Amino acid sequence: MNLRRLAGFVFFAFFCAAAAISPSEAAGLTVADALKLSGSARADAMGSSTALDYAPGGNPAIFDGADTAYFKFHASPLGVRVLNAGGKYAFGRFTAGAWLLSQDAGDVDIHRLPFEDVVTEMIYTQKLQSDTIVSGFFGWAPTRAASAGVALKYITTSLLGQYSLSAVAADAGLFWRPGRMAVAALARNVGPAAGYSDSPAKFPLPTSYSLGAAYPFANFLAQISADYSPADAKVSYTAGGEYRIPDEKIYPLNSMAFRAGMRFPPGRNVSPENISLGFAMGFSNALMEYAFLPVDDAGYSHHIGISYRFAHKTVVPESRIMQVERIKFVDGEFEEASFKKLEDIAMTLKENSRCTVRVEGHFEFVDKVLDYFVRVERLSDAMFVIAEKETDWVDITLIGQ
Repeated sequence: MNLRRLAGFVFFAFFCAAAAISPSEAAGLTVADALKLSGSARADAMGSSTALDYAPGGNPAIFDGADTAYFKFHASPLGVRVLNAGGKYAFGRFTAGAWLLSQDAGDVDIHRLPFEDVVTEMIYTQKLQSDTIVSGFFGWAPTRAASAGVALKYITTSLLGQYSLSAVAADAGLFWRPGRMAVAALARNVGPAAGYSDSPAKFPLPTSYSLGAAYPFANFLAQISADYSPADAKVSYTAGGEYRIPDEKIYPLNSMAFRAGMRFPPGRNVSPENISLGFAMGFSNALMEYAFLPVDDAGYSHHIGISYRFAHKTVVPESRIMQVERIKFVDGEFEEASFKKLEDIAMTLKENSRCTVRVEGHFEFVDKVLDYFVRVERLSDAMFVIAEKETDWVDITLIGQ
């Protein structure tokens, strides 16, 4: 059995296992819990906040220059189902997108109401809870090293078929890449207090403020984050890592990575229940991700994510194309003649800092080219647009304003 068939079988097995889980007792997620699930399976597995999450529903400030569709399915043995889907479109130095989160917590007989400290016994089976969160976001990257973004959300929820709630909230984020390190900040769920129908009680949205940092070491990525919740004035910390198997060892897959994370919740002892695990496999432009982790009081859960990057090429008028070069590689390293081309491109960029640089080629070689410009030539002000292709060279196009 080749790797493609094996990977396909693993994905199918995990998806069927998660979808087959049925409710076993009364349990559900509050709106606050649902909002926490709006990031990617990658962030879930690494135990990180969404400050460093680039998937729809994550940090709207993070810009990778690619058009992407994203889908994530979450299931727990306590009957919670969460579907998170979205997409984003990049155009020049801007990106825009939308995402939808839909949650169904199943049927129950006993449930603790979120705004009353009592247990209500139901004498009939009733739909516990359903939530819908719709969001649109917009991001701007003035340079490759810095970007900012904002997202607006509309939240609706129905509880026990009798109570309903609607609310609006906003996210705002910043992202900065000083060299190889990545630093991000994010404010989530900022908005007015909301309450259920037929109840005068109001409760604040789960506003949080997050800081995160990541640094790559060869095939390993390490990241840490801190999250502050004004509601309880507490700070929680997370740490995680991702080990990426060298590409030459996983052919014909594009990528394979294993992930782990640890949560350090305030006021609780660190235990195995705070550990999250996951892995990812890439096929051409598609990426399949899986994460296993506990989610507050809803027990452990399975998260399955699928994303697809659209490899389209924007037509650019000939009058705006300033320079086109093909950078070749020998045994994975720059060909000698390529260094002269890179120096010429760097000189042009220094003289025309508002250029857009389109880099097309295999992701491993693209990384080498970007590293040359940012680390060697210190060109962090240029805007890089990446298009991955299965080639053994990299085409660089300089596009004027």
